[in-house]
Amino acid sequence: MSKTAHEDRALDALVRTLIGFGHTAAVTAHPDRGTGHLLTVDAIVTLDGTEWAVDHCLLSRDSRIPGARAMGEKHLQEPLEGIAHDAGVALAVSYQPHTGPQAAAYYDSVLDMAHAAAADRRNRWGSDGFTSVQIMPNTPSGIVGLSVFQTMTGNPLVSQQIEEGIGAALDKKLTRQLRRAKDAGYPVMLLLDQERRPDAGNDTVWMASHPATVRAAVQPHLDRYPGVVDLLWWLPLGTQPAQLIAGELPPFQAAS
Repeated sequence: MSKTAHEDRALDALVRTLIGFGHTAAVTAHPDRGTGHLLTVDAIVTLDGTEWAVDHCLLSRDSRIPGARAMGEKHLQEPLEGIAHDAGVALAVSYQPHTGPQAAAYYDSVLDMAHAAAADRRNRWGSDGFTSVQIMPNTPSGIVGLSVFQTMTGNPLVSQQIEEGIGAALDKKLTRQLRRAKDAGYPVMLLLDQERRPDAGNDTVWMASHPATVRAAVQPHLDRYPGVVDLLWWLPLGTQPAQLIAGELPPFQAAS
């Protein structure tokens, strides 16, 4: 699915939700698609006759994670298989992705843990609360299962993982295209989309399952730039309708 098609799917879900609430609603323009519109937001949604500026944002993870995960697999998979094979065990290994000068030392420490665990058949846990090497019973020797912690900072809070992924992008939206829309007199909606785009190299924070978690990640940015976003929407995974998690819809206005 292309970026445009993925965005259209999300916007259609938003419009259907608004219609379900009893409003008249439709996407009436796509300013960022070269239509000559004065704005650069993803869409203009006309709600009960009023044009709203709408921007669509994936709940993406930290963009460094795919590369860091690939580096981790390169450093760990084959050496761990060798350790497991030589010791006649199977290992389940979890690790946190790292980049930069400290990465090699961290991955070496994981291998050291694996050597120790394989030698005495005792599980090992790192001080960070996630890195671990565990013996898998009743599994053929030499098998290694790698599990990566999907955060660059090691913070287990889902709200913090959302903030890591989209915080900088939110600040850009709030100071650029959404700020320009607000200054031009448009009410503003921000649509946060949990559905991963199939052709994207990065994942979304799919574990977020409650609107309060999503709002906790985003609200500090909205507070930093007050008055820019009028309505904050979250589009969960699957076929659920969009959920309004901040702001209040204007009163229903019947068509005249």
